[in-house]
Amino acid sequence: MLYSTILHFIEEKLANGNIENNNQEARWLLEYAKKQNPGYPPENLMIFLIPLLKRRISGEPLQYILGSVMFYELELEIGPGVLIPRPETELLIDLALKKYPGNGNILDLCTGSGAILLNLARLLPKANHVGIDISPHALHWAEINQKKHNLDNVYLFCGDLFNPLENTPYKFSVVTANPPYISSEDYYNLPHTIKDFEPKSALLAMNKGLAITERIIEGAQNYLETKGWLILEIGNLQGAQTQEKMKENNYQNISCIKDYTHQDRFVLGQKI
Repeated sequence: MLYSTILHFIEEKLANGNIENNNQEARWLLEYAKKQNPGYPPENLMIFLIPLLKRRISGEPLQYILGSVMFYELELEIGPGVLIPRPETELLIDLALKKYPGNGNILDLCTGSGAILLNLARLLPKANHVGIDISPHALHWAEINQKKHNLDNVYLFCGDLFNPLENTPYKFSVVTANPPYISSEDYYNLPHTIKDFEPKSALLAMNKGLAITERIIEGAQNYLETKGWLILEIGNLQGAQTQEKMKENNYQNISCIKDYTHQDRFVLGQKI
């Protein structure tokens, strides 16, 4: 059996399972199988690949099956229990780098796999980077990725937003967050590949998707340095409301930034 024969078989199975990007996904799956089973003859790889194909055709995200994803400049290990980082979130890192004043600590809330946190820690090695998530399952992956990339300037805490920082002297030059921001109505209309596999707690928020965002805006004032920046990822219809909430909480220099698809995606505000 040739690798080309296996590749054709995988493509066909994925296509029959209504996987749109079946050609590229077939190549990724075959390369993953070869990497996991070095020296295996092609015919033996089929034993390894069949369960993976069944998982993918069931709708399980490819990233969970492969166990990793490239995000910004780092390969991150991920799996069930943690949100899969999306490409548009990479823009949040660029915004944080632009707003970082050159000194001070950085806080990343709802840190998940550490996608934002660890990339910033690598690019700003002289800063201390704190990551907080309410989910121990998500933090499990952040810890794995911190060790994988040997980042000793990162400190991880499990808790509800700012709670782990109470009674501590921590202040931050930049606070970032990609919080849950999908409303109840929108959540139940998500594709089953998202709704049935990715953690609900990382996606769904009450109050039309704004409950956690508003708590972050209110709480960050207590932990930002003067002239520090809060940078939030938001839903594409939440720009105006998020900016108004920042105004109510005395942020200045507020702006809304669009993503690659020209939709509102980030809101920034500065503590003065």
